[in-house]
Amino acid sequence: MTQPVCRIGKPTRALACVLGLSLALPALCSGFDRSAAWPLCGRISEHPPAGWEAADGCPAARFGDPGFSDEPLSSTFGPRPLYSENNRYDFHRGLDIATPTGTPFFAVSAGEVRIAGPNPSYSDPLVQLRHVRPEQTECIPGGCYYSLYLHVDAWVVEAGEQVEKGQLLGYTGASGSGFEHLHFEVRSAPPSDPYSAWSRDAVHPLRLLPYAASPEAEVTFHSSGELTLVSSRYDLVAVDIEVLDGKHRPVAQAGDLADSRGYYVRPPFFDMERANFDYSHKDSQAYPWDSFGAGGVNECPFYAEHGGSYSPHVHLDAQDPADYRRGLFNGIGVRTLRYWPSDEGDYEIGLEFQQLTGNSACLELTATFTDGASAYAQQGDCIATEAQRLPLRLTATGRKVRLTWKPETPRKVRVYRNGIPLEAPVTGNYFIDRDVSAGGRYRYRVCPLGAHDRCSRSRVIHLDH
Repeated sequence: MTQPVCRIGKPTRALACVLGLSLALPALCSGFDRSAAWPLCGRISEHPPAGWEAADGCPAARFGDPGFSDEPLSSTFGPRPLYSENNRYDFHRGLDIATPTGTPFFAVSAGEVRIAGPNPSYSDPLVQLRHVRPEQTECIPGGCYYSLYLHVDAWVVEAGEQVEKGQLLGYTGASGSGFEHLHFEVRSAPPSDPYSAWSRDAVHPLRLLPYAASPEAEVTFHSSGELTLVSSRYDLVAVDIEVLDGKHRPVAQAGDLADSRGYYVRPPFFDMERANFDYSHKDSQAYPWDSFGAGGVNECPFYAEHGGSYSPHVHLDAQDPADYRRGLFNGIGVRTLRYWPSDEGDYEIGLEFQQLTGNSACLELTATFTDGASAYAQQGDCIATEAQRLPLRLTATGRKVRLTWKPETPRKVRVYRNGIPLEAPVTGNYFIDRDVSAGGRYRYRVCPLGAHDRCSRSRVIHLDH
């Protein structure tokens, strides 16, 4: 039966919701220019300042200011119905910004031009820039990141050229379908592969671009594991579901833990960036396509779905056989119900987690956005108020995760990692988890002994690859 809608900040009896700043920012949030410009410079050419010309570039006063965004967006990062192909399900790795052909676009940050014009790896001309992370002078050790500007009509830079933030790069065009727009991506190379700029390295561009969003979201539970989330924000990156028993203890799920090669199989979370990295694969000298096949060093759990030639779309564009407008892969059904999110006013996504197990007295949902803000919702016999919860903070240093909570809380607590309790209770107000691996995605919950109704909210943290 459909449950009442949960509006963030307006809890209902059936389920309570909270919007707050997560205390565990994923590693993906770090390492970008914190005063980037938008690629159309806040659509400056639509209302140019007096005397301004495109060759002047994007004014520095617009850098890092979310008031100069390029909204409205035509589509955001993640699942969408592909309008040009009868609204089939599609996983989108960037932002689409509708704009007439010939609109000037600019460098979002200083960098080196790697591609300018046609390239055999892309269907339309593009400009690609490589950026060094703050506090670094080269790509090693932390890995560089890249900005990509696709479907361009003309370009005024050349490969190898160094460009400044806000510098004119070229003029927008149209995709093969005739849709006039700029497709913009950010690809973030991991430290273990510091020059990589493949599709699997794509992250949500709103991690880089200055973006302000009001704290509004709604969640409707339709049945156990099936829900709809609506938000005025366009930077959703993950939705986690945690199953709790009648004593508010986490019920471990088979997909909580990565397999021996680091893949999460039928997980109780829909993490767009993680899924993209795991299942878009690549075909480079160090990571050839056949290495992701049967018996390969990077063997994919779903290698039987691979074709003979590399495609980053084989998994994440997988459709439900019963409905081509719905995605179905890795135990998660996905439907996006709004195509033009900014024009509609809201972003809407429906999810079905098909592999949840155990006796569930409560389901807790955490929706995470690019800035670390989190929306929470719950269904069933759950902890009633936020004030009862133990406050928890996560930080990562190297290959360690530190958990801290307030000193005035009870001295002994039970720490849960990915739904599994650690063997011994912890005394004090902190714990350092050294049993973690590079590239891991870890979810923690801390509960006072004998008082599981005061457990912390679950917090998720990513470690660099």
